Amino acid sequence: MRLFLAASFVGGSLLFAAAASAVTAWQGEAVVTTASGTCTFPGDERRNISTGTVLKSVFRPRAIDNNGGNTRISFVHDSGAMFVMVLQDTGPNGDYAKVGVTHSGLLIKGGLADFASFQQVPATVTVDTVFVRVSGTVEDFMFLNGCNATFRASYTKR
Repeated sequence: MRLFLAASFVGGSLLFAAAASAVTAWQGEAVVTTASGTCTFPGDERRNISTGTVLKSVFRPRAIDNNGGNTRISFVHDSGAMFVMVLQDTGPNGDYAKVGVTHSGLLIKGGLADFASFQQVPATVTVDTVFVRVSGTVEDFMFLNGCNATFRASYTKR
C-alpha cells in the first residue's frame, strides 16, 4: 500500500509539474478583410494574399503560464508558409518582429514591421478565457514586402 501511495504521489507530482510549465494557446482561423499594395507573388498564385484569404492561426498571449513576455500570433498559409508576429505590446499600433518560413522554405529569422488598429477581445486574456477575437492591420504580411493586410481572427482555447 505504501508503494502504491508513493507511486501515486510521484506520478501526480510529475503531472502537476508538467501542467505548471505548459504553454497556453488559442487556435483558430484568420481571414484577410482587406489587402493592398504588393500582395501577389509573381509566378505562384498560392503565395498571393487577397481579400478573403483564410489562414490557420494560433494566438499565444504574453504573461500566461509559460508564454513569456511577448504575444505571438502565427499564421499558416496554404500549408506552405508560416508567418509569426511577435509583439511586445498589443496596444493600438506599434512594431512587431516577424519570423517564420516562406513558401519556398526560406527561413526568416527576423525583421521589424508596423502594425495598426490592433484589437483584442477580451482586452485581458486569462487562462480561463475560452474565446478570443483579434483584428489588426499589418505591413509586409506573410513576408510580402509592401503588402498591407487587415485581418480578423477567432480563437478557441486548445
